[in-house]
Amino acid sequence: GAHGVFTVARTQILELIDEAYLIAQQGGPAVTITQQGPRTVYIVDMGQQVGYVGGQLGAAFGNPVTQHIRLVLEAGNNVITAFPIIP
Repeated sequence: GAHGVFTVARTQILELIDEAYLIAQQGGPAVTITQQGPRTVYIVDMGQQVGYVGGQLGAAFGNPVTQHIRLVLEAGNNVITAFPIIP
């Protein structure tokens, strides 16, 4: 299957996720929000390359780059997962 791979340095991933969280909280045109039961899913356009699509599916499509991060939060602010995606 496909999975997102960050292209920033490992030491910068948490900083990038924090930035995506702040953008998500501000809302606006760079943010898409959906509810999945108790979870809130944010798709955040970071305006710059943050990763690529990996895995076999990603490889089949040439590992396309992405500038979006998908954040899944539960109970308002507990991040369940965050990864690069193509929306």
